[in-house]
Amino acid sequence: MDEGMANKLLQFANDIKVLGVLNCEGDAADLQKDLDHLVSSNGASHPPIKQYLSPPNVVALRGQKLELSCIFGGTPLPDIVWKKKGGNLASNRFTMINYGKTLKIRKVDFQDEGTYECTASNGVGSQQSHAMAVTVQAAPFWITAPNDTSAAEEESVKFECKASGIPEPNLQWFVNGVPLKEAKENPKRKVEGNVMKIENLAKSDTAVYQCNASNVHGYAFADFYLNVLALPPTIIEAPEAESRAVVTSTVTLRCRAFGAPQPVITWVRNTQEMTGGRYQVLENGDLRISDVLVTDKGEYTCYATNKFGDISARGRLDVKGKTK
Repeated sequence: MDEGMANKLLQFANDIKVLGVLNCEGDAADLQKDLDHLVSSNGASHPPIKQYLSPPNVVALRGQKLELSCIFGGTPLPDIVWKKKGGNLASNRFTMINYGKTLKIRKVDFQDEGTYECTASNGVGSQQSHAMAVTVQAAPFWITAPNDTSAAEEESVKFECKASGIPEPNLQWFVNGVPLKEAKENPKRKVEGNVMKIENLAKSDTAVYQCNASNVHGYAFADFYLNVLALPPTIIEAPEAESRAVVTSTVTLRCRAFGAPQPVITWVRNTQEMTGGRYQVLENGDLRISDVLVTDKGEYTCYATNKFGDISARGRLDVKGKTK
């Protein structure tokens, strides 16, 4: 076969590929190999020629697949070498498919942004290069999203809905499925950016709240339940019937209570409230007595009180002197 006929065959292969007759890159590559072999056996050679290249600017979405193509014809069939400017393609994040003509990233992340370059060479003429600048964008995803919350009347709560995405997501708040801007006005409820605060809670604030972050690529939606409680105190861990301590030691008498609002704990001994100096009521309601004296011996009563009632429990402290 003369060189003119070989060139016509090569042109025919390219033409039918452009016209879509060959829908599969694998079929096109196999035909190209056969033609290369046929032509090379007759002594003809051709430098790399562009057949299909990904655009010079590519937008990829975080979490989705990306394929960059760099398809060249030529005789012999050109070798394709890929590189990322300032990066490394040795990671298992990257796969070469279609005889090395396509670079595949299975799950795009922000670190994949950058410029990728392919170079085609076959030892004939000049090598050919093509650069593709990849920009990574993302549908919204949550960095911080609220959980269901129980709180007492008169308390305050704060919810944060923090999302990220490219472009920057737009955040919208809802209550019981109604946009906050259209819901019944509540002066105790305030929204500042991605934070919603509700102060001085009342039972009427019990509701399902939602936040929605959206951009051109999609949205992220979160809903959470606020349950406003109104409960009288309950002692869940009463003082031990009898506690023991040694003179000069430190002892802690336990009293844990639950209620809504959170009950206030006070300790009393012989009608006198135990507070200040050696006596400290801890945040959890326990009473800590430092540098215990023999005179600390006796019965102690803890009272748990809120707006809905009060309850008490008692225990005895026995104090021993130090052994010599």
